[in-house]
Amino acid sequence: MSAVVYATCPDCDTPLPITVTAEPAGRADDGTLQVVVLSDKTEVEAHSLTCNGLAG
Repeated sequence: MSAVVYATCPDCDTPLPITVTAEPAGRADDGTLQVVVLSDKTEVEAHSLTCNGLAG
């Protein structure tokens, strides 16, 4: 299961997509389900390298 959430750049207000994926990771010793959450911040990292810091 995955979803896309948006983080807004604090410098220029550009919405940046972050793909969040939840994967089942088996059961813990007490029987509760375990979930691993992975987030792909490639777009955010790429933007942080190119952002000129000017709002608007």
